[in-house]
Amino acid sequence: MTLAQSKQPTVSIKFYPQQIPRRQSDTPLMSRDDRGSIESLALVLEPGEFRSLEVELKHNWRSPLDVELELDDPTNLPSGCFRGWHESDNPYQLGLDRETSSALPSRLRIAQFPAERVQRRVLFFYLPADFFESDRVLTQSQPRLNLEYSLELKVYVSSRDFERQLVNLQTIGLQIRSSSLYLNLLPRIYHANDFLERFIKILEEAFDPTVRTSGMMWAYLDPRIAPKSLLPFLAHWVGSTIDPRLSELQNRYLIYHAVNLYRWHGTKAGLRLYLHLYTRLPLDDRHIDIQEVFDRGLRLGNTSLGVDSTLGSGRAYHFTVVLRPMEDIDIDEPLVREIIEQYKPAFCTYDLRIDRS
Repeated sequence: MTLAQSKQPTVSIKFYPQQIPRRQSDTPLMSRDDRGSIESLALVLEPGEFRSLEVELKHNWRSPLDVELELDDPTNLPSGCFRGWHESDNPYQLGLDRETSSALPSRLRIAQFPAERVQRRVLFFYLPADFFESDRVLTQSQPRLNLEYSLELKVYVSSRDFERQLVNLQTIGLQIRSSSLYLNLLPRIYHANDFLERFIKILEEAFDPTVRTSGMMWAYLDPRIAPKSLLPFLAHWVGSTIDPRLSELQNRYLIYHAVNLYRWHGTKAGLRLYLHLYTRLPLDDRHIDIQEVFDRGLRLGNTSLGVDSTLGSGRAYHFTVVLRPMEDIDIDEPLVREIIEQYKPAFCTYDLRIDRS
């Protein structure tokens, strides 16, 4: 008997879940008229991912119907999981990725639904990415995390010929699972096996720390972001040491620039970089000024003996370091002299002046 020959209005429903439907039972659910029922299905929800269920409606009644879809009861789901009924299948275009405090209606009404026409509506569900880490999912009324939910979708119809009546009933199962990368490596036919997914997840959680560590190995070798316990090893690796007189941040950058410091050792640029790392002064001539003295020999006139000329032993290979610190930086003069003595050319002499004006 076709829908058109039926003595009661009947609405056919087809579901298109975002992933493969999982058979919950071999016994189909019973609708009110025992004809429009279909087997139950389950939708798997993963944190940080939208999941949709497209509902396709059609009827062959002789006149237009007012169809009402009622989802019972989405308030039992985790907070914010139910994202409402929509005509578009793009959650980002609908703005569903933005949090809202207002409750979305679980009831949808389609007025004057003509026969032989198809109406499609999409149900959206979403779990926050930190669902399993958040303490908001556990309350006094629910001290244990629930991973299985069941919703009933009721279909009501009404028209000028008859009053509102229930014509179909469908159960939708929601299963909350943590996302599994290993399952994506298997053929798609195995994705519909819930036991296999949970078994694979055990292996994934066992090996995941090692996989993540190897994937982030570069971060352990960068002294700027490596764990503090690895700094002595990284310093030894480049032939440096941890200086207890410096802060952790200064030591990190000292290790990071170690190779360049070796390359520029004994040069003006290298000495300026050392002083920058040890004193935290900006790396420019205004704050770290290294002036080289060029001798002009013995000349009469605008010449100071022993300062800018050579007479006897003179001041050959001499330079002057002028530091101009900001108000929030305190210069340790003995430390600065030790640094200059350690990293200047052995045959050079120098003067140090700290200009705090």
